[in-house]
Amino acid sequence: MIDLGFRYLALKVNGAAAPPSSLVAYLNAEGPMQAVMWNVPNKSWEFDPGVATAFLFEEDRISQRERVDRVEAEQIAREHLDTKLPTEDQLRQICAAGLALWTQKEDLSGSFEDDDFPDGVWKPEDDEPPGQS
Repeated sequence: MIDLGFRYLALKVNGAAAPPSSLVAYLNAEGPMQAVMWNVPNKSWEFDPGVATAFLFEEDRISQRERVDRVEAEQIAREHLDTKLPTEDQLRQICAAGLALWTQKEDLSGSFEDDDFPDGVWKPEDDEPPGQS
């Protein structure tokens, strides 16, 4: 059986000894990268496959990430990021909303502006993740 669950990365851009500064949840599936990241300045969970790809595959970023399980990711979110980790269903909904907009708004360079993803963003204080209202 193929595992289609989320994987989690604790991002440590301030050094390995520093506490995590963000989290990425990415879907382990075929097709386009589907990932949600805690955006520190915006204090929101955002569909951001580009950052996830960088931390997964770029040599200079590998030392800035640590793979963690769901329980550890929940603890990091609570204790270091002062937020709550969305459920896997909520993560899937954020990805679905973001991916739908992403495929509509892709420019020729493959880069995207944050303003293009209002429905691929979820703040923990929101009642429902994107696409649920």
